[in-house]
Amino acid sequence: MREIFINYRRIDTMDAGGHLYGDLTRMFGKDAVFMDLRGDSIPWGEDWDKALSDGLENCEALVALIGPRWSTCERSPGLRSLDAPDDWVRSEIATAQRRSKKIFPVLIGRDKPPLQNELPAELRELGFHNIQAYQISEIHWEADTERLVEALKRNPKLKQSNDLATGEIGIRQLEKLIRRNAQVADAVSRSRVVIETADRGVDEIRLLKNVHDALHEIESKSLIPIRSELQVLVSGLDSAETVSVRALASAQRKFRQQERDIQASQRQLAEIIPSLSGLLGIELPERLQAAALAFDNVTSTQATADFDHLVGELEGLGGAIPARLNDEIERAMRQLELHELRNLMTAVVRLLDPAAAANRELKPMFAGIDALNDLRGSLASRVRDHGLLQGLDNKLRSMFGGQYRIGTWDNANRAGLTANWKSIQRMRERFTAPFSPVFENRRQDLEELETGIGTAIAAGDKAGIVLGLLNDYANEVGELFREVDGDLKRFCAELRETTLPLKAILQQIEPEPQNV
Repeated sequence: MREIFINYRRIDTMDAGGHLYGDLTRMFGKDAVFMDLRGDSIPWGEDWDKALSDGLENCEALVALIGPRWSTCERSPGLRSLDAPDDWVRSEIATAQRRSKKIFPVLIGRDKPPLQNELPAELRELGFHNIQAYQISEIHWEADTERLVEALKRNPKLKQSNDLATGEIGIRQLEKLIRRNAQVADAVSRSRVVIETADRGVDEIRLLKNVHDALHEIESKSLIPIRSELQVLVSGLDSAETVSVRALASAQRKFRQQERDIQASQRQLAEIIPSLSGLLGIELPERLQAAALAFDNVTSTQATADFDHLVGELEGLGGAIPARLNDEIERAMRQLELHELRNLMTAVVRLLDPAAAANRELKPMFAGIDALNDLRGSLASRVRDHGLLQGLDNKLRSMFGGQYRIGTWDNANRAGLTANWKSIQRMRERFTAPFSPVFENRRQDLEELETGIGTAIAAGDKAGIVLGLLNDYANEVGELFREVDGDLKRFCAELRETTLPLKAILQQIEPEPQNV
């Protein structure tokens, strides 16, 4: 997602906008910055207006470039561009303000922002003139741009994008130093195991997450449809057989797709891990095989009992295994030695003579050292929140899929309901700061629902009322878990992209000599 939207007027700040776009893409990554360039932020053939609207909707911050002619250039004699009904510059700023996006007015080639009476009425009403402006001058471009970058980084999502981009730049800078400096090459060769461990660790986490995601896909695309068809069969409807055959074929096809993905990830894991755990190497393959056989049996017999058996096998795959995979992911995260890589990069800097260390070219590597440390912290918070939320989601789903099915709420035992709520509260106590960005964004909503449930229980409200609130809470937790799950998947993929230069470094340095 492109978090930074650059707003500019071609006749006023086109060149400066292109320059700033280049700087921001280096600092935050190309995919983090939107500027209306065909073939770049807007692919060829895309709807221009829709692309701009989507860019505004998805961004975290809008950088508005204000040049010398920003408030005076005319569309036609007597009509300022800013006042034209279809002026995109004004419209983009106003839309971003209405959507509560962070606005960063940037002065290019001028010392002061436009006066209030120079603004169109729409921007005056939105208070655009009250927003603190930044100045970027040609003489102090680098320093001024750094100030803007630091301000943008106060947004957690932009900080993450900056860490990912800066970490990659830092590793690439290390790669260049290895080629240029024999002393650096020797030091890195002696620490080859640090590079290998970091490279394998990132790959392991990504592949474990791939397996985890495939199991969730089996649950949503195979288990849930088959479970629904089983209910149709049990009901004895005339259309049951026809409906089940059609649903079965789709569910089996999607199961096979995910099975292949899991097996591919297992093979790759086996190449980077000395020995797979019992879960990955034995139990998961056996459960996949059992589910595949159950699909074959149902295809042959169409018997209700075989449908029931298939549901049981799929539930075995989608039940405890994803939660146990969370433990594997957490273990791999704890063993990920990005801090050792950071220490190696710090040691490399110390090897350089003062003149070389002061070289501006090395500045990105210094920033990359800090970024690697922050990235590991970001990964840790995501993995922790993901595991805790999955446990909470499983608890709530088992409650409403078991003892608190719809239609039984009014007869629910009050003591049991209170005990279940206390159990949920104990699980929630394990969530501690710093939280992952997605969880932090939704935490207040979760806490408001929890307060309502606690108040209802303390007031002695009827079980049906309490369970209605708990059901809303379960839906909120489930939705939040899916968001956190998707965010972790994206982050793992981005972290892999950031650390890909490690593979190039490994190709350059000789393996450590083995003692005979």
